[in-house]
Amino acid sequence: MQVWQRFKQARAEYGTLNLLLFALQRSIQRIAPTALFERLYVMRQPVASAASAPSRRGAAIDVIAPPPDDPRLTLITRLPGELAARFAQRAVCLCAVRQDELLGWLWFAEHRFKEFDYPLEFHLPPNSAWDFDVYVMPRARLGAAFPRLWDTAATRMRARGITHSFSIVSAFNPMSRTSHERLGATSLGSLMIIRLGSFQAVLTRRFGMPLRCSLRRDFRASVRLRTDR
Repeated sequence: MQVWQRFKQARAEYGTLNLLLFALQRSIQRIAPTALFERLYVMRQPVASAASAPSRRGAAIDVIAPPPDDPRLTLITRLPGELAARFAQRAVCLCAVRQDELLGWLWFAEHRFKEFDYPLEFHLPPNSAWDFDVYVMPRARLGAAFPRLWDTAATRMRARGITHSFSIVSAFNPMSRTSHERLGATSLGSLMIIRLGSFQAVLTRRFGMPLRCSLRRDFRASVRLRTDR
């Protein structure tokens, strides 16, 4: 009975299809630990719906745009050369700091964005941005770090004429999707990513490409987004 209750709870949280796909991913990775089998939702949200930090909370938190050589950025990236690649794409990094203590960060880019973790390259419509790698340190998650970060990012985006922001959320992370929806985000569709050894594939019923695959390491499926979709 307890197993059935846990199954019903997981199905309610993930959805039946996503739960089955998640179970399949776990099974595949037991056999091939480096394999990737993941469903991603492409989310779109209006910048105007950005959260605002309360007037008193977060007063001691500053949000800065550090230069590429700021030593605090070494805490952010996980792959060799990724930091330089982000700035090469003219991505903007915002960091929430309190007395030089790094509390969290957020990145956004305009025009197009080449993913680091997935074989995807997103082409953005005018007046839009791609936000990614939003993270708040566990010790700061109950404070005002995230509202301060998002409010500052929204202010900077609006100053550039950006009205919408796009991002991707894993179907296997329902809490993240819920957090995006609380900010007014909606799903435009999903992408299935498969990586087995050197083989990579992207499947989708949206975005004009039912299947694209390659054996090349530098393969990127081009995804063109629209604000009116």
